[in-house]
Amino acid sequence: DLLLGKGLRGGGRLRRELDGHRSELEAGLKAATKNSDSGSGAFAALPRYVRINRMHAEDNAAVAAVKQRLRQALVKARKQEIAAGRPANADLAKVCEDKLVPEVLMLQSGARPWLQGLPDVENGTLVLQDRSSCLSALAAGLKPG
Repeated sequence: DLLLGKGLRGGGRLRRELDGHRSELEAGLKAATKNSDSGSGAFAALPRYVRINRMHAEDNAAVAAVKQRLRQALVKARKQEIAAGRPANADLAKVCEDKLVPEVLMLQSGARPWLQGLPDVENGTLVLQDRSSCLSALAAGLKPG
C-alpha cells in the first residue's frame, strides 16, 4: 500500500518505520522493476505458474493430456524462437509440478509470452495464476463442491 497503493492508513510504530524508509523502498522497487517489460528486470527470472482447472480436466488422463499439450506448445515456442534467431533457453519447454500445491505447474520465466492465446488457457483448462493465491486456497482447506 505504501508504494503501489493509496498509502498507509493508521499510525503506530510500523508506519513510522516504513515512512522513514520510504525513499529506500521506492528506489528498491524501481530498481527491481526496471526494464521488467523487456524481461531483464529482477522479476523476469521468477517462474511462471499455471493451475489446472479440475472442472475442465476431471480425471488423471485429462490432466496428463493437458500437461502434454502444454509441453508441446512450449517446445514449438522454443523452436520458433530459435528459427527467428533469438536466444531460447533450453528449459523453456520444461513443465514441473509444484511440490506443495496440487494441480499447479511451474514453468520457466521465459514461457510467459507463449502462454497467452493457448487453447487450454483460452477455454479455462489452464489458469494463469500466481502461486501465492493457490497457496492461500490450500491453506484455507477449500474442497471441491
